[in-house]
Parts: sequence; structure tokens; C-alpha cells
Amino acid sequence: MQITPNTEPKQENYYEFKDVYIIPSKGYEVNEPYIDFESGLLIIREDDNYRVEGTCAFTTIPTIEHKLDPTTYKILTFEEWSQYFNYDKQEIISDDGKYKLITQRVYKKERDSDSIEEKLIDLETHEVISSGSRVAFHERKLENLLERNYREQREIEEYKKHIDALPTLDEFLVQELAKLKDEQLIISYHNNTNSFKLIYSEGVFKLFQANGIFDDDVIINAIGHKIKSQDKENYDPNRVFDWWDVQNHPNYDELYDKYKKQCFDDLDYKLMQIFNTIEQFAEKYLTSKQWFVEHKKYEKEDNQVLKKFMLGVFLF
Repeated sequence: MQITPNTEPKQENYYEFKDVYIIPSKGYEVNEPYIDFESGLLIIREDDNYRVEGTCAFTTIPTIEHKLDPTTYKILTFEEWSQYFNYDKQEIISDDGKYKLITQRVYKKERDSDSIEEKLIDLETHEVISSGSRVAFHERKLENLLERNYREQREIEEYKKHIDALPTLDEFLVQELAKLKDEQLIISYHNNTNSFKLIYSEGVFKLFQANGIFDDDVIINAIGHKIKSQDKENYDPNRVFDWWDVQNHPNYDELYDKYKKQCFDDLDYKLMQIFNTIEQFAEKYLTSKQWFVEHKKYEKEDNQVLKKFMLGVFLF
């Protein structure tokens, strides 16, 4: 690797950094340089990315890492750059006296670089609760095992508080029932032959049934005829369209929602049964996982009044 002033002619595969050009070793490329947060040294890494023959994959040969004086751009030897660091084993006791963190910076000759080796000990049980090794040079300070341990504990406590603040399933059901509006769709679904919809109407829950079902093929074919019918000369009214014919149309999503609703509304629904409460519907139909195997939902509802009962089938 070479460092030249950026006033000189540019060379192939150079990397411009402040007032210099970084010329990587032959066959290598410069990873983005940075200033090490602890020492203030300029760190430059060279990577050799090459394509694996016959594939689209890349592999990386081990990095060449250089430590430089950030002012003179001199490449430092280990004897020079190691003077910036403390390689002694260090021990830290947490403020609450529960943990001991043992940290040591270690030189890895095979990489010509340093690692940080850590061990976190529970002082009550004297057990090692975590340990690890990480790259020492970084642009910013990374959390150590002690800091990570306390962060994870805080996150667990915050999550517990969040869970404790959530309503129970019974409370959630009461909240959702209070949101219902007259003539609101609760659920629409179908089996192999019939379609169904449950409507909240006049304070009760009305289940309607229609003979027949529709699926994506019906919707997509309707979209195809809507789009292609505008081309009077080439339009074939008997053609059956598939997804590949319509997928790239700019209004596909809008048309899909429109024709799905139209197909749903065009079914001839007849009142099948009335339930005074949502519990009555759930006790009759949402009783086993098999019901969900035999029935598929048509639309995503704006309410979740059945959530308690659906969860009950799968969790209990």
C-alpha cells in the first residue's frame, strides 16, 4: 500500500482520503479508513474480494490492516503503534458489587492486530456468565460485556412492564366490542363450496351464507379484461388472463382491491343464523384447529373481536 499527496496524478484503484491518495496493494481494494476511537490512529484495511468461479458469490481473503500516524501518514510498526495501548489485564467491579469484568487487550500476530478478550463473572455464584473476544480497533467505543449485561436487563424489565400494561384477553375483547359500528363486518370466509360473512347489526351478530366462492384467479381475470378491453382491436372477450398478464400494470393493487370487493359483494348472501353475543358464534364454530384448515378468510377486518377466541384455539 502507498500513500501519495492528492496533488499527484491519480492512479488506478485509488482511494481519496482528506489530502492524500491511498493506493492499495496489487489485487486489493481499500476499505473505508477511520480514526480509532481509543488511540487516534488512522486505520486502513485492505480487502481482496474475488468472485468464486461459476457463481455470483464473493469471498474475502483475510484483511491487511495498517495503523498510521494521522498527521504524517507514516505506516507504523507494531512496536510503534502498540505504545498507544495498555496490554495489562484489567478488572472492574460493577457499582452494585454484583459482577466483575476482566478485560485484556491481546496482540494477534497472525493478523498483526489486537483483540479485546473479556470475561464477566457473577460475584455471588463466582460463575462466568459470559465471555468473548472482539476486534479492538473501532471508529467508536463499543459496549463491554458488563454494559451489555445491564442493557439487556433493562430491556427485559421494560418488556415486562410493557406486557404487564397490556389488557388481558377478556379486557381486550371488551375494548374491541365497544368499537363496533352498526353493519360492521366481523369476518368473511369460505370453505370449498360456500362463502360466509358475520356482520354486527342492530346489536347482534348475523351470519350470512352464499353458494359459491371466488379466488384470486377470478379477480385477476376480471382485472385483465378491465385493462385489455380498452384496446378494442386486440381485445378477446373469451380470453382467460393470469397474473403474468396484469402484474406490471401501474394500478394493479388498486384494481385488485376493487374487484375483490366486487366479487365479494356480488355473492347472493342469505341470513343463516343470529347470535346474541360473539361468544355464541365462537363456541359454535371456532372450536378446533380443523375449522381453520377447512375455512379461509376473504378479507382483513377492521376489528379484532375474534382474536381472543382464535388465540384460545391455538394456545390452549
